[in-house]
Amino acid sequence: MAIRHRARGGGFLRFLRSGMRAGMIGVMLCVLLVGQSGVRADDLLPRLSAPDPGVVFSFSEGRAVIQLGGKYGYIDRTGATVIPINYDEALEFLDGLAPVRQGDKWGVIDPTGKVIVPLMYDDLSYFGSGLAPAKMGDKYGFIDVNNDVVIPFTYNDARGFGEYPAASATRRPTPGPNLAPVKVGDQWGYIDRMGNMVIAPQFKTAYRFGAEGVAPVKVDDKWGAVDATGTLVVPAMFDGMADTAYGGLIAIQQNDMLGFADIKTGQVVIEPQYDSVGEFANGDLTYVGSNGSFGVIDKTGKVVVPLRFQGLDNFSADGLALAQLGDKWGFIDRTGAFAIPAQYEDAFAYTDGLARIEVAKKVGFIDAKGNVVIAPRFAEDPNTPACFRSTNECNEA
Repeated sequence: MAIRHRARGGGFLRFLRSGMRAGMIGVMLCVLLVGQSGVRADDLLPRLSAPDPGVVFSFSEGRAVIQLGGKYGYIDRTGATVIPINYDEALEFLDGLAPVRQGDKWGVIDPTGKVIVPLMYDDLSYFGSGLAPAKMGDKYGFIDVNNDVVIPFTYNDARGFGEYPAASATRRPTPGPNLAPVKVGDQWGYIDRMGNMVIAPQFKTAYRFGAEGVAPVKVDDKWGAVDATGTLVVPAMFDGMADTAYGGLIAIQQNDMLGFADIKTGQVVIEPQYDSVGEFANGDLTYVGSNGSFGVIDKTGKVVVPLRFQGLDNFSADGLALAQLGDKWGFIDRTGAFAIPAQYEDAFAYTDGLARIEVAKKVGFIDAKGNVVIAPRFAEDPNTPACFRSTNECNEA
């Protein structure tokens, strides 16, 4: 199976629909600051009497998706609705663009709500290297931001060029070779930006190339990695493999246990021994879990924060990781000390400098110092997948 990292607080509203967003990503992170910078959860309770304005998700590029009455729109960092709540589905902004759906058709808008790509496609993903995978009828092709068809609709499925197919502020690997995975019949191969087939369809599953110049692929029932010529530089020998490598390491699965291997050679660096793992997306630390307890390791496998938490997520660019202690959530620093106490009923990792927190079943946002930016007044999300609520890690076939 492919290892799917669900950065718990990624907040990007992703749906496992088909093809290019088959991995939405992810999912799947002491004392409160001294002085006036922080606000304790209990201090927020008097503010919770405002009418329920809907369910809100995490921020990306100054906008957060809001859901109300089965429709979606966007709020800004003040909590004000800036793009009307009239879409049937909406994804986070990335590089100034966001895919949205009305009825059965997808298009793209900018942060002002202006339609950039008409809502005319049966499926549509993010732009990478100037092109986005799109579906018309039962076939996939690629369009540019001007809505010109650059690569015809001839494929059974497609993932994009450049960036990870549903990247976010927490998962933005540096793109590697400008090749995109496409599916012909029941096999995956790779094309270039001209639509030329560079690596013939031969894989059961194929993911994007990363900065290291290799891409995870599935051959029969095992996972390995290919270079831009299609050569298996990492033999197909693992039971599972993550879709993206960070810092040269990729999560691998052997005999139901997880560890890390060098993405360029396949050499196992951290032996598979954990029930769940994160990713080295923001430096040299990531979370690991075993038997319901979570801690932090470095890239050598050394445990730097003991496995003492009930839930944990990757460190964000702010240097904080979402952590659960008992039945409350807070944020720890790289030493494992709580920088923001475990006082919230629920919380999500920092994205765009803000973290979603839940108090008395209402959702608001704090900054990296614990200051309340938007007081809790939004509804909790009743549809958050169960895997976000426990191990913060989902494995998918």
